[in-house]
Amino acid sequence: HMYSVPSPSDGKKYVSLLASYVGPPEEGYHLLHPLIHCAPCVVNQIAPKTYVEHQNSSNDMYSVKGVPTYWKSRNITMGAKIPPKLVVECIQASSDYSILVLEHYGGKVLELPSHATAYCHRDCSVILSFTGYGYHNEKERSELMDWISRSTSMFEPYYNGTSYMNYDCGSALESFAGNLPRLREIKSIYDPDNIFKCNTNISPVEDVQHATKCGDDETEKVIQSEAT
Repeated sequence: HMYSVPSPSDGKKYVSLLASYVGPPEEGYHLLHPLIHCAPCVVNQIAPKTYVEHQNSSNDMYSVKGVPTYWKSRNITMGAKIPPKLVVECIQASSDYSILVLEHYGGKVLELPSHATAYCHRDCSVILSFTGYGYHNEKERSELMDWISRSTSMFEPYYNGTSYMNYDCGSALESFAGNLPRLREIKSIYDPDNIFKCNTNISPVEDVQHATKCGDDETEKVIQSEAT
């Protein structure tokens, strides 16, 4: 993970890299050495730790109740080369409550076929997220929303048209793509009345079949409205 993090003490903006290597510590140190020393490092917390410790590293920040948050997330096209100056421009324009997150996905995630699980984005190695966290009033909220909107548009040429459901409440089609028909069949078995329909909704097969009779345009409306 790469985060852009504003500092409340000196007004500067820092880049935070969360790296992990699953294997012998000495191999991990060797592989991460160029990354650690590519620029002046304010704090280096890379050390051997358990999986649970690594997973819980951000709990203190995200477990605080009542803190307002907002974000958008998009999947980047495999092999796309985002100009570093575009990333720097995005960070420089951010507010004190804005965080730009670049997450790299690889290894086993990309080895499985897209139809193996509900998560279908096996052709995406980077997720780009624009996050707002901890704003206090409407002015700060407005500034944050404006930054997220402008930043999302800046990287438009590099998106592949899909999004990760856990980060972005887009349409079911964007989240599940070709796996959506099979998920609808499962939904019709366990929730035929569509009781569980918050966030990105997967409607039962019966609803989709009924909509299909209305024509392609109506079916598209059903697909696009499933996030409601």
